[in-house]
Amino acid sequence: TEAAFGSSYDLADGWVALESQTPPPAVEAAPVPPAVGGTGSTGLRLQNLSYAFQWLVFAGFVVFFWARMLRDDLRQAAAEAPPAPAEPVREVY
Repeated sequence: TEAAFGSSYDLADGWVALESQTPPPAVEAAPVPPAVGGTGSTGLRLQNLSYAFQWLVFAGFVVFFWARMLRDDLRQAAAEAPPAPAEPVREVY
């Protein structure tokens, strides 16, 4: 049978890492600088903190718009509902 993506062989999860190369590369790879905010394991990551804050703001908007849509739907349903029957007026003498 044909596997995913139209290939004629089964696919497997994984990755490939180059450990050595013959002949050696003509140009050495540039060293990767450490991540902003420290060496990678220490320090406060302001970028990550701001990203977390963005998700909190997004969650707040979701709750706000859900409540707004619910309120609008309830108002529309109340406006379209048939009026309640009027009670007969009793005259007391």
